[in-house]
Amino acid sequence: SQYLMTLADTHFFKEALAQGKDFAQGSGSSRAYLTLSYIQKAAGLRQDAWQSATKAYSLDPHSKEVGFAYLDANDENRVIAGELVVVAHLPLSSVRQRQVELAQGAEYVRNALIPAQTEKNRFVLADRTLSYYQGLLLRYKKDPSAKADLRVARIDRLGALLARYQMRELISEYQKLKA
Repeated sequence: SQYLMTLADTHFFKEALAQGKDFAQGSGSSRAYLTLSYIQKAAGLRQDAWQSATKAYSLDPHSKEVGFAYLDANDENRVIAGELVVVAHLPLSSVRQRQVELAQGAEYVRNALIPAQTEKNRFVLADRTLSYYQGLLLRYKKDPSAKADLRVARIDRLGALLARYQMRELISEYQKLKA
């Protein structure tokens, strides 16, 4: 696998991709799919790299190396869903943990703002999002190193307040943020 990664690093993408695919299909191991993912990323094939990292993760979800590669591939492709499950098994820094939590919260807000089949469904999503942010805000307020992330969470939470039509609280929080 080191040889294949070196081929990719030296921009012999066609050879590296062909041999990497053969290696992954022949071996079927998470390591082989991580190697293929590395080659695909180097070749600029981000979606293919994500698919290979996903395959590697499905083969070995408890490997730290595979977990981190999967998270990186998700980030590259702006895939948020399921990251909280993955990070539960990884020793992340508190900063990286908060980044994942905030990305998940922002995804919840986007979903709450999408017109649903019924207003009730949208309110359910908004309420879940507000509950999620309540937990984040409580934790982040206790951590002095999370000051910037606390502000981001408060700003993102405005979208959930809007989706829930809690205009008084939305305006009040907005004014506090501006001050």
